Amino acid sequence: MRSPLGHSDNEQVSSAPGLDRPLRWSLGLLTAAIVFAPELFASARTPFLAPIAGLVMGSAVLASSSTEGASLRRPARLLLGTALFLVVYTGLQLVPLPAQLLEKLAPFSADAWARALHPLGKAGPAFAPITVDTFATWQNVQRGLLYFLALLATVRVARSRDGTRRVEGALLASVLLLAVVSLVHGLAELPEVFGFYVPTQALGRHMGPVFNPNHLSEFITIGFAIALAWALAPDPPMPRVLAFVLAGSLFSTQIWVASRGGVGASLVTAILVVAATWYARNRGKTLGFIAIATLASVGLGAALIVLGSSDGAWSELLEPSLEKLDGIKATLRLVPHAPLTGVGRGAFESAFPLVQHGPVSGTWETPESLLPQWLCEWGIPATIIAITLISYSLRIGVVLERAVQPIGAWAALWGVALQNMADFGSEVPSIGLLCTACAGVCVAGSAGRIHPFRDRFRWRFVAWTTGGVLVVLSFWLGLRWEDEVSADRERMHRLLLDPAKTPVEVDALYTDAALRHPAEPYFPYLRVYRSATLRLPDLVSWASRTLERQPHHGAAKLALARFLVDKNPSQARDYYRRAATDDAALIESSMREGLRIARTGAEAQELLPHAPEPARPAALAVLVSVLSTRMPATSLGFENTLAELAPGNESLLELRAARSLAALRFHMPWCAGDGLQNCLHTARISARDLQMRFPARCRGHALEAEALLAAGFPEEGVALLKRALDVVADRSDCHLKLVEFAGKAGLREVMTQALDELTAGACFDPNGCVGRLMAIAHLELVHGNPARALSAYERAHEAEPENLGTLEGMANLAVRLGRHRQAAESL
Repeated sequence: MRSPLGHSDNEQVSSAPGLDRPLRWSLGLLTAAIVFAPELFASARTPFLAPIAGLVMGSAVLASSSTEGASLRRPARLLLGTALFLVVYTGLQLVPLPAQLLEKLAPFSADAWARALHPLGKAGPAFAPITVDTFATWQNVQRGLLYFLALLATVRVARSRDGTRRVEGALLASVLLLAVVSLVHGLAELPEVFGFYVPTQALGRHMGPVFNPNHLSEFITIGFAIALAWALAPDPPMPRVLAFVLAGSLFSTQIWVASRGGVGASLVTAILVVAATWYARNRGKTLGFIAIATLASVGLGAALIVLGSSDGAWSELLEPSLEKLDGIKATLRLVPHAPLTGVGRGAFESAFPLVQHGPVSGTWETPESLLPQWLCEWGIPATIIAITLISYSLRIGVVLERAVQPIGAWAALWGVALQNMADFGSEVPSIGLLCTACAGVCVAGSAGRIHPFRDRFRWRFVAWTTGGVLVVLSFWLGLRWEDEVSADRERMHRLLLDPAKTPVEVDALYTDAALRHPAEPYFPYLRVYRSATLRLPDLVSWASRTLERQPHHGAAKLALARFLVDKNPSQARDYYRRAATDDAALIESSMREGLRIARTGAEAQELLPHAPEPARPAALAVLVSVLSTRMPATSLGFENTLAELAPGNESLLELRAARSLAALRFHMPWCAGDGLQNCLHTARISARDLQMRFPARCRGHALEAEALLAAGFPEEGVALLKRALDVVADRSDCHLKLVEFAGKAGLREVMTQALDELTAGACFDPNGCVGRLMAIAHLELVHGNPARALSAYERAHEAEPENLGTLEGMANLAVRLGRHRQAAESL
């Protein structure tokens, strides 16, 4: 029989309601894998992925054992071939090649392997693979085999009407279970996942087995698409009202998850489901309508994802800024280094530092987009081939020619693929498994030919062989999970920095780590840190190796600058400048340390980063602050430069306000007599500039109040600061200033009231509670209230009983007040 789209399809076989026993068992194992994979913490770690791999392998083996004779459709064979091609290609990236051949095929990888042991004076291995992270590539071979077997099982199980509905039902059940578990954990604010696992970082309301809200939203997109397609289907597998309720509930959960990319992807799937359903009911129409709907939905989804990628996206829409593309551009800088072969599947985390800009405190496990990841890790040719074959296999015509049209699964693939261009989650194994099942449902069915025994035997051989390799590989990876780069970093941090380790032991440990991850810059940096701590002379060679692998490693440049201070001050200043340029967190320390070896204004100028933003203004602010008394003329020049670059810089505004206040406080000649009002006006204007720029901070209000006090208007200054308490965020600091100013002005009643309010609210925010109470105690002592000071110390001791400072303060004040018994008890 020919379908209206012109593709062959055997309606009698593909719509058969039942499954034989092997297929029923296969479906059961596949359903278990689909349902439980997200619950096992997204199966992201090898120990959690192993049981899912066992279920999928069993499902594929049983499916290949079925005696039902029906050959697969061409799209299914093409998709299976593509999956197998990618697995084999990833495996080939692990094959050791002669160094000369590797240099011609993959210069990036050849250089990483050849120089991995260079600081030790050793040559690289004579044979090395293309990948620069062998363990990560083995992990991706494992995942590729898992997806291949899942696809094999799905296309066999879902070839019938009953099988198709059941696989879609498993996908929907998996998402519903995950959504319920996540909602329960989030709404109940449970501190542990499933009552036993406590995450190492605070996750807020997304306390569920899938911690990342963007990943959680991709699961919900899959379930929403299937539920909506069932609600609109001519013959829904469940009551239509129930399907609409499930779709609405999942979309509401999507909004609760608050992933902007997820909401955009859900809208895309909704448009695609509606358009494809309409077309399926109007087969005589042209495919142009659904093509236009697809393009429109993709454009809408892309716009929503881009606009939703930051809080200020709507305002940035009218600006000619490419900020949204910065992450993708950073990733694409790696592609020219390995355009043909890639750096190795899974090796992005170790390879990316070569082109990474900015601080090194955080690592990029994956890029923020699917296409750049494949280009970097597989190379351009393999990526083009894979995307072309996958897109052709999953075109809409393939879906609509089935007797049972899995429109929801097809739309889910589009939505998740689009979301992965901005919110990357397809590297999570459980998401990949659900997407593989969706793809299998789309291409399943029968080509209408009887499966000869030879073909059935061939499928059994493939399933058993692939499954056996998957089991062995999963077991081996489970035993060596500490070789994963993140775990290896933690282990090497502990071992390489152990001062008890001998140089021979440290060199052996480094050699093992470097040969597992030859492109990783963290291991040579650990040697830099060890050399700096133990004052070893090999610091330069280790810093050079670190900067080879990560040219913008600010911490390595700072260590190098400190090493060169006594040996070559000019070069040390240059490295201080480079460290500040690469890492904003190092600006202040780099500038302050660099100024110790800067004797002239020209040498101080050498410390300034060349980059205009954000390093240069921050460095100028530090230089202005430090040099204001030591080199006033140079400081003034830096201040003028800072005013041109960043007129609203907080440090600049505060410095100008403090300078105007100093003229009043020290009674400069130009502020005497008639000049007093002029100086006060200048000081208040400078303070108000700071207030306008940072209205929620006390500093600007305090400077204006202090200017009024210095000019002889204490009541006005204190009243101004009291009004500021209603608008500032740092109320405790403002209260302390108010107490100080009221005491200086002799406003005893105001001071006492402010102290009472400050003491009452000192521990409203537990952060800094003890420090604030001890400051209050000091103020009480200054103003002659030892009993009130003792009360403040007692509250501080209750808040932090192990603090020896509070105990000492309580004892001293108790003795002063003649309470010797209390003093003895305190000690």
